[in-house]
Amino acid sequence: MKDFSEVIAAARGRIGDKCKACPVCNGAACRNSIPGPGAKGIGDSAMRNYSAWQAVRLNMDTICASGDPDMSLELFGKKFALPVFAGPVGAVNLHYSDLYTDATYNDVLVKACADSGIAAFTGDGVDIKVMQAALAAISKAGGTGVPTVKPWDMETVASKMKLVSEAAPFAVAMDIDAAGLPFLKGLNPPAGSKTVEELKEICAMDDLADLVAGCFSRRPDRTAFSALEEQVVIPGLEIPECDDSEDIVTHIGYTASYNHRTLVPDWVAYELTADEVDGTWNTSYPFSRDPDVANPKASREDYSNSGWDKGHMAPRADMKWSAQALEESFYFTNVCPQNRSMNSGAWNRIEMLARNVAKRYGSVYIVCGPM
Repeated sequence: MKDFSEVIAAARGRIGDKCKACPVCNGAACRNSIPGPGAKGIGDSAMRNYSAWQAVRLNMDTICASGDPDMSLELFGKKFALPVFAGPVGAVNLHYSDLYTDATYNDVLVKACADSGIAAFTGDGVDIKVMQAALAAISKAGGTGVPTVKPWDMETVASKMKLVSEAAPFAVAMDIDAAGLPFLKGLNPPAGSKTVEELKEICAMDDLADLVAGCFSRRPDRTAFSALEEQVVIPGLEIPECDDSEDIVTHIGYTASYNHRTLVPDWVAYELTADEVDGTWNTSYPFSRDPDVANPKASREDYSNSGWDKGHMAPRADMKWSAQALEESFYFTNVCPQNRSMNSGAWNRIEMLARNVAKRYGSVYIVCGPM
């Protein structure tokens, strides 16, 4: 068993001249030179993503039963040890190192991921042998892998989806953002964007779970959803259309558009699942100002002696699945002034109805706000 420093040292001698095997993989050293971490164009996407990840914090919970935490995930009928998957890499010897081909790389990657209780996404290429080798590795791993088909012309996609179906992986993906790579359009076969009708046709080519990767805003997310119908769940589907002028705040349990003029949210949106309804956290926190929202913003003084209730938009009863989610539901970002009888009457009944819907159907998307 090697320690991490030994792994890094070994990697530097095997990974080619573009990847520097940095202690922190943020794309700074390989910008605009390697697909993925090096990004495209000015090459700062990976660096911006890495900086954004630094704002994410995990809250430790020690008031619970003793034991190892369950990090497992069930997806498309398969159980995985961790919600972590290896991303697809194609043209390995072109972009990384000539010590590996796509076939030898996938043989190692797919098996190692399957043995560790997770799954690998595999890449695609102009040479059909790239897909064939990936599917062979996935088949040997009992279908534990996700082949990724590039958005080629429809005839080529159909031929590759036929190969995918024969290999019987648990899911198949298409990295539709590859249509933005100029060099792919000039290749044979060519790649390009896909219409909703074409996505529907692609989904009908197999009986697998279909994943569309590379939708970078809500409009294409929604467009993809209309094509895939109930085959996938798209994070953020509940969030209304919004523009750059809105102050969008995202917390662990909800997303809000905060209005600095009215000092209340224009809307609050979240998905409520059946499991979340059964949450057991029941602490009552004091209402407080949202640290992630710039001034001007509401405070307790705005409600003092006003005669109005501090009315939750995303109710505390929907956030009992997490101590952090529950605490953040008491931010004024999630509060509107409400008439007391409405808050405890009709509004409360609507909240209970939403929980019943989530329990009955597995989940419900909720958007609420002031009129």
